[in-house]
Amino acid sequence: SIRKFPRINEILGCKPDRFAFWVFTKSLRTPTLVPHESNSFAELGAIRLQPALEFGTAILVSPSFLVSQPRQALVLFRWLWNLNMKGNADRYRRARLVVCAKFDEWLYELAVDSAKGRPSNPSSEGDIHIRGAAQHPQEIDAMFQTWRFVGKLINEPMEPSPLIFAPESIDGNDEQSLVNWFGWWSSMNMDQFRKFTVLGSEEESARLSRRILRPRFLPSTTNNPDEMRSNHDREGVHGKTTQHVLDQSRMTLKSQSRAIINALESMISNAKFCELEIFKFPVSYWDSNMAFHFGDYQSLFATYLKCFKWLNPFEKVTFAKRNTMTALFYTIEGPWDIKLYPPGEMPTRRPWIVMHRPKNLHSKPWIASELLIWDPTPNQKFSDGDVYEDDLIEAQREMIRFFHHQNATKNPNQPLETAWIAGFDGSSIDPNADPLEETLFTLQKFVDDSRIWLPAPETALLQRGWKKLKPGSAPAAPSPPPPSVDPMHIDEPDDAGHDHGQKMVTIFHPPRANMRLGSTKCFNRLYHCTIDSYQKVRADVEHRMEYTFRPTQVWYQDQVIEGRGFEHISVLPWHVTFKRFFMPLDLE
Repeated sequence: SIRKFPRINEILGCKPDRFAFWVFTKSLRTPTLVPHESNSFAELGAIRLQPALEFGTAILVSPSFLVSQPRQALVLFRWLWNLNMKGNADRYRRARLVVCAKFDEWLYELAVDSAKGRPSNPSSEGDIHIRGAAQHPQEIDAMFQTWRFVGKLINEPMEPSPLIFAPESIDGNDEQSLVNWFGWWSSMNMDQFRKFTVLGSEEESARLSRRILRPRFLPSTTNNPDEMRSNHDREGVHGKTTQHVLDQSRMTLKSQSRAIINALESMISNAKFCELEIFKFPVSYWDSNMAFHFGDYQSLFATYLKCFKWLNPFEKVTFAKRNTMTALFYTIEGPWDIKLYPPGEMPTRRPWIVMHRPKNLHSKPWIASELLIWDPTPNQKFSDGDVYEDDLIEAQREMIRFFHHQNATKNPNQPLETAWIAGFDGSSIDPNADPLEETLFTLQKFVDDSRIWLPAPETALLQRGWKKLKPGSAPAAPSPPPPSVDPMHIDEPDDAGHDHGQKMVTIFHPPRANMRLGSTKCFNRLYHCTIDSYQKVRADVEHRMEYTFRPTQVWYQDQVIEGRGFEHISVLPWHVTFKRFFMPLDLE
């Protein structure tokens, strides 16, 4: 990986004619790195030399810099505007700025909040930082001017755009995730750029606080970059399937797939008197691009379509045959966004079981069907109240949608009418066991006695802990009273700050450490502060919290020490970056 080449950023800083870079490829797939304007792909297996790291500069603008240096932020975006309007550089040498999603909205909110200047506790320690931040009229004016420049840059028809936006799944204040995503993105765009820089805040700066809308993180988000990997190091404890599924972190996709298939085939061969018809392949993909992107070039893990095609139509099933179509799903936990996952690497996955059967099995003719989802991931929200389809992870929502659509063709007389979920209370899960091991063990229990665990009558299902999924989303909580009108009468853009459907976000963790160092320091600060806020103010209300950034150099050094840094990226204080690009250090 280019991120591990020692001090390569220094070589990239030299003139392009001194060092040339080429990518040599020979693989079983079309190359990932091709010119973005080219429609030509090499034949499979062909040898190819591709130029890389030729021209161009990408600069990630850190949120802590924008918060702490409003005047310098205006200098930066004026410089970018002039660079593009005056044609001072061709498209290959022109600098482009990388910013968070919906950057103009993020800037406007920062400017308005700074203008209002209303810390929650004027005597609190956090106020020490806020008093040093942008409360001077000139600095507030600089923020609004920067926002206007950004609006012009977004609306001006320039090709390519001088701005590059991070995915919406990363919060605009999550500097660590933005930098880690930039590290991955830069390695995927070496054909477009040569130099990669993070414009960071200064270590001694005390102006690093602001008020933000509390983020909503995906339920599957973890704050420890090694936690999900360490889960795969746990050994299973249950006999029938443990021998088949080994330490996942040490297995290739092929051996992992083979181990799961062996476990499923063993269940199938031993199930003599069972209503479950088990699909013998693990199911992972609902999008046609997923297998290729994750490096599963042989499609060792099945698609939703392949699984559903295998299902027997219910009209061909009799009481004497197996009537509950069953599959083991092994999917990513987060949303499917190609920008979130490095190509060629399979992310951590979540096991769950799906069963599709006629409704009221004990009563013919069958006039409807139902889905049963068994998910071992503990979820207190599911245990405490109603469960809605929108509460599920994307993989499960897509499964329901897909089965509903496809079932109309395969079983027109048994439309999908109901979906159930269970397993979320964690009562059947050994906390020391691997989730995949436990899921296979539970599937074995279903095979051994399906009538006990999967009773047909609805009342019996409820008694067994199954919950009926309700369509759509949970009703919204009552809106809080509107805030008092601010005396400054700042005009807000249409719909600014009124997005009641706040988008959920996740963490883009740093790369794997070079070696196991014990406990890591690379925790996500925004996530930690958000959890702390939930402990003080209940989670079901929209809440604004004070957030203090760590200086870029400070937190990034923790990553470097653990071997999680990016050698091809220069992470620099803002004034060093300004000098490199001959920008004035303050407004003139």
